[in-house]
Amino acid sequence: MLDRPLNLATLPTLLSTEQLVLWAPGAAFAVALLLILRRWNHFLITPGMLALTAALFYAYLLIANISIADATARG
Repeated sequence: MLDRPLNLATLPTLLSTEQLVLWAPGAAFAVALLLILRRWNHFLITPGMLALTAALFYAYLLIANISIADATARG
């Protein structure tokens, strides 16, 4: 998600706005999935969360009027 190696030298740059936008959604997804799986244990939770997250991502692109090619170019 960061497009760079993670080590002690690059650790302070993780809190910059440009980097935070890259890794914060993935970290939020991981925490949400962890909390949901601790509460409920069902084999469809993980694929359901992945499908829901993908749907929310494409809904955001549609609402923000961002094309897929433009989103790809932005990383």
